[in-house]
Amino acid sequence: MKTDLVEDAKTEFKEMFTSKVLKAVVAFSNTTGGTIYIGISDSGNIIGVDDQDLVSNSLLSSVRDNVRPSIIANIRIRTVKMDGKDVVVLEVPEGPSKPYYWKEKGLKEGSVYIRQGPTNVPAEEPIIREMIRESPTTPYEDLRSVKQDLTFKETTRILSANGLELKEEQMRSLGMIRDSEYTNLGYLLSDQCTQSIKASLFGDDAKVSFQDRGEFSGSLLFQLEKALEFIDKHNSRRSKIQGVRRIDSRDYPVEAVRECLINALVHRDYSLSGSILVEMYDDRMSVSSLGGLYKGLALDDLYLGVSSRRNEALAAIFYRLGLMESYGTGIPRIFGAYSGDPRKPKIELSTNVFKITLPKMTDEPLTEPSMRALQAFSDIPMGRSELEKEIGVSRMQALKIIDDLLSKGLIEQCGSGRSTKYVRH
Repeated sequence: MKTDLVEDAKTEFKEMFTSKVLKAVVAFSNTTGGTIYIGISDSGNIIGVDDQDLVSNSLLSSVRDNVRPSIIANIRIRTVKMDGKDVVVLEVPEGPSKPYYWKEKGLKEGSVYIRQGPTNVPAEEPIIREMIRESPTTPYEDLRSVKQDLTFKETTRILSANGLELKEEQMRSLGMIRDSEYTNLGYLLSDQCTQSIKASLFGDDAKVSFQDRGEFSGSLLFQLEKALEFIDKHNSRRSKIQGVRRIDSRDYPVEAVRECLINALVHRDYSLSGSILVEMYDDRMSVSSLGGLYKGLALDDLYLGVSSRRNEALAAIFYRLGLMESYGTGIPRIFGAYSGDPRKPKIELSTNVFKITLPKMTDEPLTEPSMRALQAFSDIPMGRSELEKEIGVSRMQALKIIDDLLSKGLIEQCGSGRSTKYVRH
């Protein structure tokens, strides 16, 4: 006799209990839940089971021992009569801690299944990463790495240069290994890490003309080295004579550049696919990372030195290496590097992106009237006569100040003739 039920997105038939049941258990847990009937053939014929207690116990043990994270507290096993025969029913709800996977194969492609119609299919790596990103339980860096065939040549080199070892004992202490498997922290510090930094030098604001570019993958510590080298190559050195002394400077303060990159590496959301972007132009450079602000922080909190870290274990490693002087000081240090310059760094935020722009430093300090004028200019265009009233100067003084600010690239002109106005660059 056939059942009136049909296999669909929430229903699965199994003629007998085998380990293949685990695929359906994992798939239902990773999607919207479902019910597995053991004792019904694929065609819907009611076969029944000979020993419902044995099947139920075997099913319970198999799910407990082989599905991770554990869902044993969520499932329900019962026996029903169909056409006078015992059919074991396993009800599997949608799980709260995705992705679920078959323990024997580990958290990787081929062990994580999802339900598509009446079929259990392996989830591809982007889908697995999305599940990890949406999981509310365990931080990304603490989860088991999808990739387990990892090496640590560059991280070992960098740690050794700082008097630190990287053997299995240290990896466990740092959080790179847990339960004899590499975590995502281990992956981020491995030579196989594909989360990269893309650096570009553009010849125009439209990003059409590339003058130089590079992409750096592998250990995050190695990526930091290579990105700093790229920026240093294009961070021009300048000298001026002040009295009997020669004063050397750079287009971008080295300390600010370093803090921008470290901030991007330590605080980005690695569960999101994408690269950290370093973009250099004629008058500015920017560093953009994925993740936005973490756990309710506001932009004002950053200026005050308040810090909430998305990747605690990674931050601890950077701190031990002396790459982070102390928690929460990065943003104030960046702005502090521009304390004597009229142009200031700019922070832009969206839901998933944090971007900081460093302006090229000016060669000459501004006069007090020019500084007041620069503060008066904003994103809203202002004309010469408006500037005169705003800072209390004559027409000739206003023209002289505007020429000074234009020559330094601190403001730009909008319009012409009587409608000429200026905005802060």
